[in-house]
Amino acid sequence: MSSAETEQEPIEVTATAVDRPKFPVVVFNIALAEVARLGEQFRGLTATDNKSYEVVKKARATMRSGRTELDRRRKSLKADAIAYGKLVDSEAARIVEAILEVENPLANEIERYETERDAARLAAEEAERQAIEAEILAKQQAEEAERQRVIQEQQAQLDAQRAELAAARKQIDEARAAEEARRLKEQEAEDVRRKAEAEKLERERAELQSIRDKLDADRKAAEEAEAQRQEAARLEQEAKDRAAREEVEAARRKLEEERKRLEQEEADRQSKIREEAEAKQRAEREAAEAEQRRKDEEARAEAERLEAAKRKSDAEKIVEVGVELCLVLEKFPAVKSKAAKVFLAEIEEEIKAVALRCSSFGSK
Repeated sequence: MSSAETEQEPIEVTATAVDRPKFPVVVFNIALAEVARLGEQFRGLTATDNKSYEVVKKARATMRSGRTELDRRRKSLKADAIAYGKLVDSEAARIVEAILEVENPLANEIERYETERDAARLAAEEAERQAIEAEILAKQQAEEAERQRVIQEQQAQLDAQRAELAAARKQIDEARAAEEARRLKEQEAEDVRRKAEAEKLERERAELQSIRDKLDADRKAAEEAEAQRQEAARLEQEAKDRAAREEVEAARRKLEEERKRLEQEEADRQSKIREEAEAKQRAEREAAEAEQRRKDEEARAEAERLEAAKRKSDAEKIVEVGVELCLVLEKFPAVKSKAAKVFLAEIEEEIKAVALRCSSFGSK
């Protein structure tokens, strides 16, 4: 039976209610407006004492009685509708049972056919799989036979190569042994040569170290001699400097002694002037004429004395110059170079000579 022959129009289901009850408009004995009014009246009530508690309690009883009455009325109005719904369900169940008596054998037939069809498909797939596996197995067996043949050929080639390799290795070992013997002989000769060179190098190192030690000793001796020479030169220079300072000090002392001598002569001169003045006063008291003559004589003598005193004052100044020159020698700086030391020594000699001339000026 083809699918076109089995196609059927779907069952058209219609339901007609026989003696369906007529339901009136639902009207409860309490309206929403009344509930709203009571809500406005009771909303906000609180219990603060026994009296207000009773008020709240009565308000709740009023609302609860309305709710219970509404629920009782709801159940009463639904009773006919519930009975009608049960009648509809019972009639539908009876018809469904008749439909299933026809539908169930059809479903079983569909299930049987699909099972047989799936089994046939699976059997075909299994046969195809077995054919493929047989083909693969045959191919693998052919490949394995070819592989074994190739392995045998390669093994034969490998055995031939191993024989050739063994022969070549034997030749190599013999050549290596000969080469090793030759190398050992050359190594022994090389060891002898290196030992001789090492001994020669050691002797040269010892000689070089001896030369280095001698050079170090000569250098140290030269450094010590130079240090001694520099120390002797320093001591000699210090001795010269000390002698120069002593000479300057002696000249300064000599100039100081000369200055003191001149001061003493000036003091003696002043004392003599005082004595002469006193003598002059005594002479003036003795006689006017004799005093006048003495005045003339003394005037001449005074002129000569003043000239001599003037010369002595210049000599004193020159002596002071010599003293100042000696003081300059004490301010000479310490110098290091030989040229500077020679120059200062020459200047020192010249200053000493000038200072000595200044000190001897007053004795002329």
